Amino acid sequence: MGTDITMYAESFNNDTNEWEKIGKIFIDSGSVLVDRIYKYINNNFISKSDKVKPFEFFERFYLNTPNDKYEIKCFNCLTEEYGDSYKTDLVYSECSYRMFGVLNKTRFVQLDSIGEVNRGLPKDVSTEIKNLLHTDKDNYGNIEGINYLYLSEIINSIYYYFNDDSLVRLGLSYYFFRTVPKMLLMNGYDPDKTRFVFWFDR
Repeated sequence: MGTDITMYAESFNNDTNEWEKIGKIFIDSGSVLVDRIYKYINNNFISKSDKVKPFEFFERFYLNTPNDKYEIKCFNCLTEEYGDSYKTDLVYSECSYRMFGVLNKTRFVQLDSIGEVNRGLPKDVSTEIKNLLHTDKDNYGNIEGINYLYLSEIINSIYYYFNDDSLVRLGLSYYFFRTVPKMLLMNGYDPDKTRFVFWFDR
């Protein structure tokens, strides 16, 4: 069985002075909608010159920034048929050794990590995320690489400023370094008061 990254996000509530888990605003890579769009793109755009990148398409769909009239129509149809069913509270849940490396210097050490490694759970982590970690421990037993990073650390990292081709060439997630920060900033989250809490299970 492979090792997966399990990542949630939380933000600091100034009124309660507590951290709270962010709900379903992220894209579920395993949803029926995502699978359908990938298949459509692969079947309808053959040559490299007109190839549509699925992750860029999803970003435009989520942010509602269509390229043309065709995408406007397409986005409207997808929203009508699927609504918010493609959204999840999991920020990232893929198996990527390259991402292990940049997130926590685990498995793949050739790339620089974004911040401090193996910080463990934040002392003031939200109750929801703490309970989710305990559930994963019960289900998988072997949990490693518990860490957290602030959105500001992501935005200030070298990877945030890499161009798209460089991210792809390094095997890093365009979605995590491009789309996720845009989602959070668009929804008004403060980079210094928003953080990602994650661990690796196997």
